[in-house]
Amino acid sequence: MIDESLRKLMVIDKARSRNRRITVKSWLIMMVTWSLWLYALYHLGDKYQVLLDRPFAGSWTFGDVLEAVSVLLLLQLNFLFVWSIMVQQRVKSMHQKR
Repeated sequence: MIDESLRKLMVIDKARSRNRRITVKSWLIMMVTWSLWLYALYHLGDKYQVLLDRPFAGSWTFGDVLEAVSVLLLLQLNFLFVWSIMVQQRVKSMHQKR
């Protein structure tokens, strides 16, 4: 008798039926987010020449900033790759000592 009442109160049993309010909210948030992304892409495609050639950070244009960010990202990835190799070798040596 107690087991049946506890089973009815379990979250697992309640999760089988979807909450329509949460579903509608998540759909609305997704639609707003995608519409903003599409508007940003449309705006970028419509005015790309002005946006890419006009300096916005000192004398740096959008292309210059993109190049700098790409170089930094590649440096970070290389550092991460080298670090993972060093850690892997350290773990292997620690396991071999045991």
